[in-house]
Amino acid sequence: LSADRRTRVTVRPSGTEPKLKVYVQHHAPAGPSLEDTKVIVNTEAAALGEAILDRCGQMLNAELRREWLQADRRVV
Repeated sequence: LSADRRTRVTVRPSGTEPKLKVYVQHHAPAGPSLEDTKVIVNTEAAALGEAILDRCGQMLNAELRREWLQADRRVV
């Protein structure tokens, strides 16, 4: 996904539920501390996940978009 090959997105259907799962793997150089690096990486990955959800919703027709906006969507 990224030019530096540090970000990967995997999209797959759930095997047991009517869900689409998006996995974001994002790597960054080590910062001053492990905890600081985790916060930076998790924040950037969550923002990318939200952007993916937003873009998916934009591509739907009006009827499906209404359902999409009411669905349980979350970035964990």
